[in-house]
Amino acid sequence: MAQAYRAIFDRFGLTYRAVAADSGAIGGDLSEEFQVIAATGEDAIVYATCSDYAANMEKAEALAPAGPRPAAVQPMTRTPTPGKATCADVAELLKLPLNTTVKSLVLATDELNEAGEAAKTQVWLLLLRGDHDMNEVKVGKVPGLDQGFRFATVPEIMEHFGTKPGYLGPIGLKKPVKIVADREVAVMADWVCGANEEDFHITGVNWGATCPSPTRWPTCATWWRAMRRPTARASWRSSAASRSATCSTWARSTARR
Repeated sequence: MAQAYRAIFDRFGLTYRAVAADSGAIGGDLSEEFQVIAATGEDAIVYATCSDYAANMEKAEALAPAGPRPAAVQPMTRTPTPGKATCADVAELLKLPLNTTVKSLVLATDELNEAGEAAKTQVWLLLLRGDHDMNEVKVGKVPGLDQGFRFATVPEIMEHFGTKPGYLGPIGLKKPVKIVADREVAVMADWVCGANEEDFHITGVNWGATCPSPTRWPTCATWWRAMRRPTARASWRSSAASRSATCSTWARSTARR
């Protein structure tokens, strides 16, 4: 089947890639899509110009963080951040790199009764690095979230965190939640998160000393920036822009199926 697809695309003279993809509702662990490289399209993929690796953003995964977590050097401090409710705004105010902030996303899972109504709700806190975005497909593979999840409502957030979205974090909760942290967050030290108090964030947060470590460190982020692969040695090129980098990065492109 793959050979037939390749023959068709070659006959049309198209630039294409066989892209690793999530199987979705079909199930299974292996799935490939054939996608035409284009400046605009309905999907986003990452691919290597120096090998046959390609994957869509639902499937693409960077290497696990290398090296141990740095030692903590900053004291945990409750810091005023008036009106700054996003990681980007907080980083700009505090003159810190965006990748030292941690984004808090509140999810919920429901146990339904025979009538299909929510009989029990579990609230989850997902922690991502501030410069990353949640990948819903990857989050949907985390045990406990793999049977379906939703974003928590504002009343649920207020009940568990005591404040509105924009100032949330894992410290000083009103009610317990299940915490899942992306594996990039696992190796962070002296990071910044919400203080669960409007107009305040906490700086100098560290795992163990000031914040209990989660039991799960999955990969939950969509990687739009640099992603590394150990076998890469040539240069990369993005079809969406005339930019190049060393082969320790992935090129980003949009594609047509």
